[in-house]
Amino acid sequence: MSQNDQIQALEVLQPIFPHGVFAVARGLTRDKIIPIVEALHRGGIRAIEITLNTPQALAMIFDLRSHFGERMVIGAGTVRSVQEADEAYRAGAQFLVSPHTDPEIIAKAMERNIASIPGAFTPTEIMQAWNAGARVIKLFPMRANLETYIKELKGPFHDIPFIVMGGVNASNIKSIKSLGIFAAGIGSELFPAHAIEKENYDEVEQAAHTLINASVSS
Repeated sequence: MSQNDQIQALEVLQPIFPHGVFAVARGLTRDKIIPIVEALHRGGIRAIEITLNTPQALAMIFDLRSHFGERMVIGAGTVRSVQEADEAYRAGAQFLVSPHTDPEIIAKAMERNIASIPGAFTPTEIMQAWNAGARVIKLFPMRANLETYIKELKGPFHDIPFIVMGGVNASNIKSIKSLGIFAAGIGSELFPAHAIEKENYDEVEQAAHTLINASVSS
């Protein structure tokens, strides 16, 4: 990918992750997804990934695109095949996140002019994803020694945009972003189970607000 291609890729991705954060929804239900995402939006979140291993995920993506229009960017996660990529695109997904690197999924996303974000962990996997045309790469899996590993990767891969998921929260997101991470996906911290069960969406809004403030604070 040339330098111009990289610049164009980042210009495409920047509106998806305007604050360097996005929500990752797994296991939520269709009847609650719109009020939950409305709460996230009020709290400052502007993009959400619906994982395809969530029941009725495609229907939720469709519902969210229909309801929010341009107010939110809606993506599909856990995209493991070209068929799933096609189904997500037809449902309205604006970006695709995979746990692995599949050049065919990346090519399909490029054909559809949407972002494919493949998962990679080792230096070899990262280069395979980048050479296949990925615009940004998801470091996966990420848990222990998160910041140390990012520092090591950013040496040889300083020009590759990374996103991270897992182990990121309001207390460490600023320090992680300072390492040059393009964006972070946040899951359970934005979806307190007790609040969602009781339909206390104000708590979801506050969780989003806290995270955004931590991400953009000077």
